[in-house]
Amino acid sequence: MILRGPLSISKSIMTLRNQMAIGGTCFHLKGEEWASEVGSIPIQLCSFWRPELVSTYSLPVGSEKFAVVKTVKIKN
Repeated sequence: MILRGPLSISKSIMTLRNQMAIGGTCFHLKGEEWASEVGSIPIQLCSFWRPELVSTYSLPVGSEKFAVVKTVKIKN
């Protein structure tokens, strides 16, 4: 699943916790503040989901860098 929008990573995976099977993967398209967003994921959620930086990218116009963060559900 690819998620892009205003929801934080924490809110996204909390919303999907009952719909996603073990091994389910979400790709979150995030801005420059992706690291603080990953750091703010409650420790309880990290026992169910594994976050990981997949890639960074920038658009042809502008200097802002973006990130692709992957979360994988590791248990129910």
